[in-house]
Amino acid sequence: MEKIALSDVIVNLRRELVEAQNKAAKENLKFHVDDISVELQVVANQEVGGKAGVQFWVVSGETGGKDVSGMTQKITLKLKPVLSGGERKELEIADEGGKPK
Repeated sequence: MEKIALSDVIVNLRRELVEAQNKAAKENLKFHVDDISVELQVVANQEVGGKAGVQFWVVSGETGGKDVSGMTQKITLKLKPVLSGGERKELEIADEGGKPK
């Protein structure tokens, strides 16, 4: 099972949203993002010794046929986009070409 840090998932989600927003800058059709819901399968590990604490790893789709369902938990993150400086401004995104999919 490939381990993907929960923080990396969120960083990449943010990067994808910024890229979509940049691509939409000159488009006529835009979409407002009010809430972002992400549902993930995660495994929680607690390390003993050096660094104490719990780490969350997202389960990738490629588990090599292993049954990891007994070890995983499903979490849903509900995020609200906020621009730098704390502005609660609506985030606008369009797909490439400005046409709905």
